[in-house]
Amino acid sequence: MKLDLSSFEKTVVLLGDVLKEYEKTVMSL
Repeated sequence: MKLDLSSFEKTVVLLGDVLKEYEKTVMSL
């Protein structure tokens, strides 16, 4: 089974964006 690196990278980038948004929300509280 070959790991699909491009989709894995996309997931990591997406998670990073979500974390940044979450951080912004927490900081503004």
